[in-house]
This record gives sequence, C-alpha cells and structure tokens, in this order.
Amino acid sequence: MLGRPFEVVWHEQDTAEALKTAFDKEGDLGLRKRLHGLWLLRSGWRLSSVAAAVGVHYRTVQRWVGWYREGGVPQVLSHKMGGKGQEPFLPDEAQ
Repeated sequence: MLGRPFEVVWHEQDTAEALKTAFDKEGDLGLRKRLHGLWLLRSGWRLSSVAAAVGVHYRTVQRWVGWYREGGVPQVLSHKMGGKGQEPFLPDEAQ
C-alpha cells in the first residue's frame, strides 16, 4: 500500500445508522451526496469505491473527510461550494 493508511476517527453519535437517517432526511441534493458518502465510509467502504458510488472525484471525498475531522457532520454540511462569486467592479459608493 502506498502512502499512509486511511483512517477516520468517527464521533460516537455518527454511527452508520445515524448517518443513513441524516441522509434520508436531507432535502438538499448536494448535502445528501456528502451524507451518502460519509455513510458508505462509516459502513466500511473504501474511498475510491465511495467516490465512484456517489459520482464524485476521489479528492472530493477526501475533502469531505477533512471537513468531518475538523468539526463532524455539521462542518461537512456547512460548506457552500461554488465560491463567493465575483467581487463588484465598483465600490459601494460609486454604484
């Protein structure tokens, strides 16, 4: 095996069943995808298999795990993808 082994220290309340329940209740499709990925990881799936199953790049699943390590499921769900948008060309006073 190349590199270091993949490990996640799961929070006690984040069982596979709890993650599945959160996935089932989530209405936002993007957030459902993240929860589905976490649920599969918690169920013992490998990173590459999870990425293929939910239709995202391997690196995306790694990013979700990084967020999870920082603050659990709330941290994973708090991220908005797509950036903050383009800064206005003119300052507020000039508009």
